[in-house]
Amino acid sequence: MHVNFLHLVFDLGFDGRSIQKFGALYREQIEHLAKESCNVNPELFSEIDNISPIPLSQSINVNLVATTSKGVRIYISCLATNLHLNEVSQKTLRPSALRILHIRFPPDIPLTSPHNLSIYTTYQTHGNFFLDF
Repeated sequence: MHVNFLHLVFDLGFDGRSIQKFGALYREQIEHLAKESCNVNPELFSEIDNISPIPLSQSINVNLVATTSKGVRIYISCLATNLHLNEVSQKTLRPSALRILHIRFPPDIPLTSPHNLSIYTTYQTHGNFFLDF
């Protein structure tokens, strides 16, 4: 059975007191964009285990990082265009698009490890990313 995984994105408003569905990412979209950009096995993108926000203090343009069960990290922007620091305002920071900006593959796995490793959990903070196999 083919399941179409859906990841919803919500905007909490500039004051954090409202909630509005902003957009959605489907597994097929992620697979298609990844295959277009780097021509790799789509199975690497088939199961997203975690989506974490990236604080504004760390990046204006990269807003989310999604991690697949195989350790691939997909960096996503919720902005239609890249902003510069002097362009930041509450209006420009409202979500307006979902764009994949960068795809990062996990570090090489030692030959002694099983080939079907999957990620158990992930944690991202201050530019450091931890994967637990």
